Parts: sequence; C-alpha cells; structure tokens
Amino acid sequence: MVITIANDALFCLDEDPVAASRAVWMTNLARHVLPSRDAFESWLDAVLVRLAQHHPPPPDDPDSDEDPFAPAVSLGHPVARELFDTTRPFDKADEDRLINAFLQRLDPRRNPFLHPAAWVADTEEFSGTPYHYP
Repeated sequence: MVITIANDALFCLDEDPVAASRAVWMTNLARHVLPSRDAFESWLDAVLVRLAQHHPPPPDDPDSDEDPFAPAVSLGHPVARELFDTTRPFDKADEDRLINAFLQRLDPRRNPFLHPAAWVADTEEFSGTPYHYP
C-alpha cells in the first residue's frame, strides 16, 4: 500500500492535484497497521505544529489571474527531513543547507536505485545540478 500511495503522489498529480490527500492516506495507513497509536499520534501532532509554523500554506488569492500554462500543482518549498525529528530543535534558516547536505550524502555507486549524476544531468526533464539543492 505504501508503494501505491507513494507512486500516486509522484505520478498522478495531473489526475488528482490535491497532494495533501496522499498524506492523509499515509496517516490512515499508519493508524491502521500500528499496534499502538499513542506515540504516532503524539509525534504527528508535534510535526503538524512544526509544519504549520515553518511551512504555512499560501494564502488564497481570489483576485489572482491564474496562468493557464502554469503547472497544475505546486508542491511548495521542500521540507528538510530534520523537521520531522521532534526530539531536536529545528531552525527554518538552516533548511536549504540541511536539504543540500542530505542530497550530497547520496551515493549512486552504493544505491542501485539512484542514477549517476551525469545521467541525471543529461535527462530532458531535469534542470539544475544533480544531488545538489538549490
């Protein structure tokens, strides 16, 4: 089920652009399979507070003229995985550095699911520097 939900989140946003629905599916799946929900619910409550504090949703702008050629879905700024470790303090000012540090640690030679940087850079869909943020 996790693979199905993750695949849907990555490849089906054109059909269902509400990305938050996948988070709800994952949350409900965790609630279903965990033998005890107490620790998960405490962690989830703390993470939701952190997400609201550091990544609030953009305000609705009813007067905006939507660009018909803009991507249908904007996923917003990436979230550093450290935000989800509620045992440690989190500073949004460090987020880009933390994301980049994570990407720099990825090693396609040790992970068969990652392509070499040169291969990624040559793909038409990719722009930027592979395994580097921003």
